[in-house]
Amino acid sequence: MDETAFKTTAAGTVDRLSVEADAVLVGVYRRHRRHQRRRLVGVGAGAFAMIGLAVAAVTTVSPLHTDQEAALSAYTVSVTEQAPTAAVVDGVELTYLPAGLPAEPSIETSAYLDTQGQPIEGGTTTLGCFSDAGCDGMGMSITRAPGLDLAGYLETNWVGDSTETTVDGHPAVATGIRSDEASGLVWSPREGIVIELHVNTSWAPELRRVVDGIRIP
Repeated sequence: MDETAFKTTAAGTVDRLSVEADAVLVGVYRRHRRHQRRRLVGVGAGAFAMIGLAVAAVTTVSPLHTDQEAALSAYTVSVTEQAPTAAVVDGVELTYLPAGLPAEPSIETSAYLDTQGQPIEGGTTTLGCFSDAGCDGMGMSITRAPGLDLAGYLETNWVGDSTETTVDGHPAVATGIRSDEASGLVWSPREGIVIELHVNTSWAPELRRVVDGIRIP
């Protein structure tokens, strides 16, 4: 959809929601540009793939769906210190990888940007892609910035249609939900770090095993 058609469709949608169309569009464009530049992409594979820009305008206003929320169980982390490390992304250790994925991901590190697109002092995002074709198999990003939490992260990162859940009691949002499983997850295990993770949508049950085996030194 070109920009003119998108504006027309989105404006008509947000009119029915009693919000400012221009404000919504600015937020969607900003987040979508950032999403294209830095996030884990791929319509067929990424849990954070763009489902459609008109839908994005609506989910920017109301991203949570209670029917999905009720069906999605909380996530846990139960890895032990003795479990061998299978891969590492910016110091975060993975003790489980879906079969066939390389233990040495491609790594890209960039500055973490604020809502105005300016670098945050001390802020970085490290993206690890576990596939010969970008992040199509599995992608994991580690964002670190002073005082960063999930709410702050979601102000500058569009993750698409999402549902609230938890990871070991910490607030999280899940995406790519099919039935009672998701293929994408974003959460902050502690202040100053946010983890964004997705697996191929056909491997959605594997996401729980990956998350359960994450170790943060």
